[in-house]
Amino acid sequence: MVKRRRTLVATLGAVLAGCSMQMRAGYFEDDRRAAEAAMETLHKRLSDGQFEQIYNEADKALQDTAPKADLLSSMRATHSTFGSFVRSEVKAAACFPNQVRFVCHAEYEKGSATEMFTWAIHNDGKAHLVQLQISPGLAEVPVSAANDCKSRR
Repeated sequence: MVKRRRTLVATLGAVLAGCSMQMRAGYFEDDRRAAEAAMETLHKRLSDGQFEQIYNEADKALQDTAPKADLLSSMRATHSTFGSFVRSEVKAAACFPNQVRFVCHAEYEKGSATEMFTWAIHNDGKAHLVQLQISPGLAEVPVSAANDCKSRR
């Protein structure tokens, strides 16, 4: 049993050593600013119907979730349901190495909504959309869910 664990640990170590993984740990404040700027751009593009551009600049993880036509159709349906973006407020944020998540209360032309974003922060420091869920109404967000995304530098 002990030999099997050592073999598993050695195998995992070898696999991980062969992976090209880069992390920018400790830059949470920068990552949050990048995600906030990307969120502002996304809201403008969603309002303007620039769905192709949203798709093209999204993270590959989002692009791989469904065929492009389905994702574009979903964006059109979201725009049709909520209308143009008016404003939003970040109610909670969580930062991880290379990722930022937000829960926002938003106001759209046709009513209020709760938005949940996940952004991947690439090595160039830019945020790319991984996931966006928009639900009608304002969900309660516990104060304990807030995270200042403080850097550890």
